[in-house]
Amino acid sequence: MEVLAMKLGREEISEIVKSHMKSVGYDTRDWTVEIVLQKFNRKVEDENRTEVSIPFYQREFVWNDEQIARLVETILLGLPLPLIFLEQTQTCMFEIIDGSQRIRALDKFFRNEKKLCKLKILEKLNGLKFGDLPSAVQRQLNNYSLRIIVLQPRGEDEADIAANCLTELIQAEQIPHAWS
Repeated sequence: MEVLAMKLGREEISEIVKSHMKSVGYDTRDWTVEIVLQKFNRKVEDENRTEVSIPFYQREFVWNDEQIARLVETILLGLPLPLIFLEQTQTCMFEIIDGSQRIRALDKFFRNEKKLCKLKILEKLNGLKFGDLPSAVQRQLNNYSLRIIVLQPRGEDEADIAANCLTELIQAEQIPHAWS
């Protein structure tokens, strides 16, 4: 195979790549944490699931309390988070391709199921739950903007290919301390 590649010219290689490229339709959105969590928790009557859901191929929730607290601290400090990738379904619902750990972590914190712990910069907030925070800080968290890439609905085969490619890329590039 390598011998064949060496015999191809640059233009031939470019043509091969172009002929196999798939155009993936997508939209960039900025939703607040509050909106994302509303969509994550709101059941859609005729669908028996939430508007933003976790597909079967996503791993279980694995983040520990320290990771959840670090995520909240990152938001409170006004630092950017990695993109969240969703796939829009034919029925205008959304499935999480990348970002399920972050969304689930925020959901647990906002439901007062988790306390802040082991914070390094905002260490005086350790031990507090969302409900313990002053209203202004709760609003700051609620109003934090998450950058989201929404892959548009496509034919099933093409959507599966796009989602699988993205998932494989993300898994290959994960590092131990990455926000997943």
